[in-house]
Amino acid sequence: MSAGPSPALDKSPRRGFPRYPVKVPIDVIALRSGVPQSLPGRCTDLSEGGLGAMVAGDLSPGQQVALELRLPNVALPVRARAQVRYQGPARCGFEFVDLAMEERAMIRYWMYKLTLEAASAGITKGDTSQTEAQSAKTQSTLPPEAEIEGTHSAPAQSSPAQSSAEAGRTDAVNTIPAARQELDKAPSEQRTVSNKPRRTWTRRRILGCVLGFLLCSLLLAAVGWWQWQRSWRELERETTAQSALVQVPPEAMAARIIFKVEPVYPEEARRAGIQGLVVFDVLIAADGTVSRVSPVSGDEMLSKSAAEAVRQWKFEPYRLSGHAREAETAISVEFRLN
Repeated sequence: MSAGPSPALDKSPRRGFPRYPVKVPIDVIALRSGVPQSLPGRCTDLSEGGLGAMVAGDLSPGQQVALELRLPNVALPVRARAQVRYQGPARCGFEFVDLAMEERAMIRYWMYKLTLEAASAGITKGDTSQTEAQSAKTQSTLPPEAEIEGTHSAPAQSSPAQSSAEAGRTDAVNTIPAARQELDKAPSEQRTVSNKPRRTWTRRRILGCVLGFLLCSLLLAAVGWWQWQRSWRELERETTAQSALVQVPPEAMAARIIFKVEPVYPEEARRAGIQGLVVFDVLIAADGTVSRVSPVSGDEMLSKSAAEAVRQWKFEPYRLSGHAREAETAISVEFRLN
């Protein structure tokens, strides 16, 4: 990137949109002497109001340019017109001018995806630490099963009747916790079954909203891209037409006349004694025919008759670098009574 003068800072109020860092290639298209020139660069940050970039070329503050860049998670490129706000030796800033709704929607979608990814990364870290804390707490509150097993592992010797009674009491004691577990389990299963349809419906709604937003964004982006292409072609066509027009001296164009019709002297002008010189600004097409006749000076009656005659003139095509071009020149017609 070429070194430039000290940056011309903009004294307008501070920007009202937050900027997000991004590192993507960018093309800056500027008009140099009426010819579009593409300057490569790299975008460093982006917002709805403008962007910052490093551009391989010199730009001046206030210059109108066209920008094109591709954002992550966005299918179509962002194309917008912008104004140079400042330029420094290592960075320059651009402010969007009349940003289309389609381009603004793509930028907002990119910022939404960027914020969503950052939030999901933070939630994943928080869940991992919370799971570790819960597992440590569970291990610290476990009952001393070894002591319980030791108590039942060494029963005292007794008679068969006592053994059967103790076995009955043991079965009854073991049955109570099992019944309690079943009673506690039944409501939890009901809650789980009742929550499943609600969660499924919420996920479907969120998925439908996201798909609808994506389809609308793609449609708006396609319409904006088509409008941008059409306006850019019209600008190139006007620039080409202006550059193709050639100014030719009257003497040089008079030598190229191959067919000439003399004008008819109007009777009213003859009776009124009107005479003089009539001057026209004439546009000659690439095939040598007269495509436009614009009066510059002279009497109105004489000018009308002379214009009808000049439109029938035929010229040898004016060539430049071997190609026939449109030529603009001046033609004079003189009327004399004698």
